[in-house]
Amino acid sequence: MDWPGIIKQLQDRGWTQTQLAERCGCAQSTISALARDKTEVPAYSTGRELERLVDSGAAPEQAEA
Repeated sequence: MDWPGIIKQLQDRGWTQTQLAERCGCAQSTISALARDKTEVPAYSTGRELERLVDSGAAPEQAEA
């Protein structure tokens, strides 16, 4: 999975690493490591939520509603 690419897509939509971490229930450092390709496989729940967010096309304000 291209985690750096997924996180970049989400950041381009306005998501910050902190918002992504809160949404995924992980630490911001986990998102940072994925973005820098320092972690190849995140926890299942983190990876699944990132995939769901990128597939939904939601911006942060849309996802919180």
